[in-house]
Amino acid sequence: MDKLRKTIYTKEYHMLLERLKNRREELGISQDKLSQLLGRTRTFVSKAELGERRLDILELMHYLEMLQLDPKQFFNDYFRGVKNLRNVAAKSCCEEIPGQA
Repeated sequence: MDKLRKTIYTKEYHMLLERLKNRREELGISQDKLSQLLGRTRTFVSKAELGERRLDILELMHYLEMLQLDPKQFFNDYFRGVKNLRNVAAKSCCEEIPGQA
């Protein structure tokens, strides 16, 4: 059985963080402004975006609210992206390398 890795080190978690950061930037909201909206420090937002600080589910839900994201749509899009990421990884690991048998 595979061991469960710490999620903050997974590609899937970094994809989630990238989506949050991209949305913040899309809205033209600085880390400082988002931290004010969240009632947290700018360091909290910075560390969360860098993956140095893990967001729990309640923090994530508040984050989504402040970024005007519908949780259901966000997670549907996220899981679609995760599925694509895993399909690409599975395909690339199983492809035959030319010239090798």
